[in-house]
Amino acid sequence: MLNISANEIIERFDNEYSKVYKSFKTFWDTDSMYKDLIMQTLTDPELLGHIIFANDYLKVPPVISFIAYYSEKIPPFEKGKDDYVKKGIGSVFGFLFRYVLGYDGRPENVWVAHMNEKGVKTASWFRKKKETE
Repeated sequence: MLNISANEIIERFDNEYSKVYKSFKTFWDTDSMYKDLIMQTLTDPELLGHIIFANDYLKVPPVISFIAYYSEKIPPFEKGKDDYVKKGIGSVFGFLFRYVLGYDGRPENVWVAHMNEKGVKTASWFRKKKETE
């Protein structure tokens, strides 16, 4: 169960995301298929709960859960051409876990070979500080 509402999450993104991830301000401010899917995710407590569970207990990076969930809608990323979008999606989940949900441990970057068909090689899952102490 989330201790924060969908409206609060969106408000935090609207007010703080581009201050933290300055190079991805355009990614958040521009309407796109990816932004629509991210908004659907951030405002769906059940889906977000599954993504958090996969991160916390299965060590599955949130980006991978997101891409897998929307696999029919998200085409494979092209190397070089879609790097900004891939990193933008990663920055969204980095902001969500670190700045909205308060995960303050070191993110763990992992190889995700099973997502290579989508053009994703690595992604990070997030730790709570108590896990790193």
